[in-house]
Order: sequence, then structure tokens, then C-alpha cells
Amino acid sequence: TGDGHYTAHTRKLNTGSIGLSMASMHGAKHSPFKKGDSPITKIQLESFVQMVAEYADTYDIEISRKTILTHAEVPTTLGVPQSGKWDITWIPGMSKPGDPIAVGDALRDMVRDAASELDNDEPSSGFSSEADMASALAEHILSFLKKNSG
Repeated sequence: TGDGHYTAHTRKLNTGSIGLSMASMHGAKHSPFKKGDSPITKIQLESFVQMVAEYADTYDIEISRKTILTHAEVPTTLGVPQSGKWDITWIPGMSKPGDPIAVGDALRDMVRDAASELDNDEPSSGFSSEADMASALAEHILSFLKKNSG
């Protein structure tokens, strides 16, 4: 960056990559598990999955373990150690973190489902329109900011 400070999104894997994230899991702990005061929500997950599917479609990215993966999968799948990154091993509906590869596989299945519906005129997220999805996501972000601003 211009100020000389740099933080890698994913250690040694930023060049030629797209890093997507969700604003969540503040205060979360992997062990003993604590999902924190702003866990991933169902609406975030749905919107995130849709966004990943759209990026995969737009940039012709194969949906596979080596091309679309979470931080938690990187050490095992690509052999690049990551420091303190255990996301995403928990998603809504889980009582505790799961195996990184299994959770990644579940996320990729969701992305494949969303991608299979992209050629349709209807959004795959269950919202009646893209505007409704964007509005719901914006409301979620505003709610989070209000909750955590003071």
C-alpha cells in the first residue's frame, strides 16, 4: 500500500486471486468454540454464496477445492500455512465448528446450486429480485453497525 503497510488476505496466495469476505464473527473463538457477538447469519451466507457464484461465472472460475476455498482449507488443500485463520469452519445451523474440508465442500455445493440458477431471470438466493437481496444485505450491515457503534 502507499503507506508501506501490507496485510495479506491469504498468506502467499493473493496474486491472481479474488478474496471475498463476510463482516462477521467478531469476538469468535475456535476452541473452546464461541461464535462471538456477530456470527455469520443466514442472509449473509445466502448473499455470500450468490456473490461467489456470480464471480465464478463472470471470471470462469471452476468450482473446486483448489479454486474456491476457505482460509481454513488452505493449509491442507494447498499446503500453505495460515496464521490464526480458522474461517470458515462454522456456518448457521452448526452447533460447533466442523472439519474445514467438509464445511468447504458444503459451501461449494451451495455455490454450485446458486451458479446453476444464474442463467435464469430469477435470483437463486430466494429473494424476489436482486434489489430485494441488496436491500436485505444493506439492512443487515446497518443493523450490525448500529449495534457495534457505541
